[in-house]
Order: sequence, then structure tokens, then C-alpha cells
Amino acid sequence: MKRKYFALAALLIALVLCLNSCALIRLSDTIGNIFGSFETSDGNGNGNGNGGGNTEASAEEIVKAMLERFSFYDVELTDEDMAYAAVDAYIAKTGDRYAKYYNEEEYAALQRENEGENQGIGITVTENADKKAIEIISVLPDTPAEKAGLLAGDLIVKVGKGDEAIDVASVGYEPALKKLQGTKGTLCEFGIMREGSDKIIEFSILREEFTSESVIYTVSAADKTVGIVKLVQFDLTTPVQFYTAMEALIAGGCDKFIYDVRSNPGGDRASITAVLSYFLNEGDIVIRTKGRSGNMETQYCNPVSYNGSYSTCNIKRENIGKYRNYKAAVLVNGGTASAAELFTGNMKDYGLAKVFGTKTYGKGCMQSIYVLNKGAIKMTTDFYYPPISDNYDGIGLYPDEGCTVELSEEAQKINVYKLLRAEYQAKDNQLAAAIEYLTK
Repeated sequence: MKRKYFALAALLIALVLCLNSCALIRLSDTIGNIFGSFETSDGNGNGNGNGGGNTEASAEEIVKAMLERFSFYDVELTDEDMAYAAVDAYIAKTGDRYAKYYNEEEYAALQRENEGENQGIGITVTENADKKAIEIISVLPDTPAEKAGLLAGDLIVKVGKGDEAIDVASVGYEPALKKLQGTKGTLCEFGIMREGSDKIIEFSILREEFTSESVIYTVSAADKTVGIVKLVQFDLTTPVQFYTAMEALIAGGCDKFIYDVRSNPGGDRASITAVLSYFLNEGDIVIRTKGRSGNMETQYCNPVSYNGSYSTCNIKRENIGKYRNYKAAVLVNGGTASAAELFTGNMKDYGLAKVFGTKTYGKGCMQSIYVLNKGAIKMTTDFYYPPISDNYDGIGLYPDEGCTVELSEEAQKINVYKLLRAEYQAKDNQLAAAIEYLTK
């Protein structure tokens, strides 16, 4: 006895499952319909259905029924689960490696991240493989971590308290980091070891909302007239934090600058445009884009005013070109991507800085986000070009002639964010090359 299900579907899926005496599911793709029919057999050609004629059903209903009946695993899928999975599969089939569907929760988290809003205790961390611990890279100002007395360089060796505590060295970095994270209003409990002591110091800190640190700045240990500004990423906090960093360094006597965009993955177009406005003249080209129509569109550096969360990216006429006359260098590496490459391309095209380091990642395409009733879809919509030079997608940008500097083996052992600390700066030969250029 055979049971056949008929339904129209746009996708073509061929499935043959044959394992010894396990049930064999044969799918027929008659009249171009992958879900046109299927029959079950005991593997010897004998049907084992239990009766019934042709039944009209949707593709989702068929797949769901098949999983519930034949899958070795327990399957509890809602219609919403099936719909989300179908959207994910459809997007993946386009070949757009940057495309993604965000459900409502994921999209809300994405918005918070772009706005620089986070929940936790306010620390930036990395894995310390030598010590088998979570190392605190920086403690953000006015956060629960700062108020509790945590310091950069502290090593988190255990997470949790009492019977629920886990040893970082035993479980590994990722599981321990996951347990360290949480939402506001909950306790973050862990133990740290501080340099110069073998004693574990216990902390129990209430998680709160805090603003991320997208710009880190310091003064060169080798020359106090050189300011170092590390752009971690380009989110909605970056323009204001960049302005704050520059003004503080200038007030402290810096008149030469290194803009470090190594391992900067990119970010928001409005953010990078606002940061670049500090270097460009009014009317200069910031970016050129080409979409599927093939037409080239050009964005210029002009005053702009946004409402809401994007007001941090406003461009004031009096600030346009504010920092363009300072001697500068840019540091790049293979992790410099997207908007960070656009920053680099502008500085090169307009002759505003020498670029040191190694070839960049090569992401010269732009994604747009379209909000749905439930969630949002991100997809590639344009390829972008620096003001003068060509698109670099899949190619990358190269340092200026004679400025290619491979990071030394010694420096490669140090986290890229820690290299800014005074005690590590001398080990950073890319930084040293930029300083030599600026001070000669």
C-alpha cells in the first residue's frame, strides 16, 4: 500500500535514504514538483504504508510529517520554525555570503550592538592561551567593572560561585565566556588572579547597560607628540568617541597621529562617513557605489543632520576637515575590512596619510537591511569604491610603497588590543615604522 502526497513547490530536492533494512524514502519529481509524491518501503520493494489516497498538502506540512514519522530524532517544529528555516535556506541559495535573516530577537540585538548599547559589567576580554584564562583587555569607564575595581590585565580563572563555578582552564575559553555573559539585573560572579599575587580574588557584580568602546586612544611611549587612535569598529558611538579622543590628544600636546584600523571589521556607513568628514573638504567624494542597475552613485562630504540614534553621526560644517592638516599614518592588516578599508582608501586617495602594515581583507561590498513584520533581512545591494581608486572586493588594499611591514613573531603573540599599552608598544614593529615616518 502506498501513500502519496501531492503539493506544488518551487525548490528541487532529491532525497534517497537507504540504510540496510531501514525504511527507504523515494521522492518523485514528476511534473517538476519535488514534493510531488513519496512512498515508503521496507527496503525490499514492499510498500509499508497504511492506506489512504492522494492528499493535498503544503511543502512545509509534508516535510514536517516526514520528520515526525521517520526521523530518528524527536522533532518538535512549529510553523514559525519551518518558515524561518525556509527563509534561511532561500537566502543561502542566493550565494550571497553576507546575506542573513534575523528573527525579532536577533534583529533587536543587532540594533543594540550598532548603537553601542550592551548589557554586562563593562569589560573587553580576550583569551590568554598561556595562562588558560580570560584576560581583561580594558575596563570601560563608568561601568560596574570599573566601580568594582577590576583592572586591565586581570585574569579571570573561574566563572560562577560555589558548586556552579567552572574552571576556565578545564572547560575552555568559549564555554567560560558564555557563562560570564548575561543580562542586566543579574549577578556576574567570577574569580580573578592579579599580577604579583597567587590569590584568587572573588567578584560578584550586578550587570547593567553600558556603552561600548569603539575608539581607544593613547600617547606613544616613544614620542609624546604622537597620538595613537585605535578604531575598533565603526558603530554609532564611533564619531563622538573619535572626536573626544582627538581633542584629548591634541590638548595633551600631540600634533602627529597614527590611526590604527588593524582587525577593524567595518561597520555602519553613516558612522564611517562622519569620521571621514573630519579629514575631507566639503564637497569631497566620500564613497561611490554601484548597485545591480550598474549606475554609479556618488556621496559627497557635506553637513548632515539625523534624528534619533543616528544623531551621533551628524556632520557639522565647522568640523569638516578639522584634522586633515595633521601628519598621519594608518595601520592595517588582514583583518581590516569593509568600512575600515573605506577609511584607508580615503586617506590614501587624498594623500592624507601613509599606510603601513599588510594587505587588507578585501570586502568592497555593502549590505542593506530590510525590516520585516518579524525580524529583518540583510543582503548585499552595492559594491563600493573609494573616491579615486578602484573597487577592492576580493583583492584588498595594499600599504604604500615601501611601507609593507609584517608583524614580528614576538608581536604576533600579543593581542592586537594589548599592543597599544606602553609596555608592549616597543614590540610592535608596524607601530614603530609608522612612528619613525612621523618623527623623521
